[in-house]
Amino acid sequence: MEQKMLSVADVAEMLDVHKRTVRRWINSGKIGAINIGSSTPKGTRYRIPLDAYREFVRERQQDKNE
Repeated sequence: MEQKMLSVADVAEMLDVHKRTVRRWINSGKIGAINIGSSTPKGTRYRIPLDAYREFVRERQQDKNE
């Protein structure tokens, strides 16, 4: 079964943050992403697997509850 992928813009919109914030999370390893290549326009070269997004949200929620 193929995994649904989200763009940086999708994740930014869903979490109500700027796209730069999502890219920082990707670069720091806080959220898993796949680099789909440097030939795409800047800012759209990453795709976030839906499972990685869900895990990130779950961890973020746990951090808020602690």
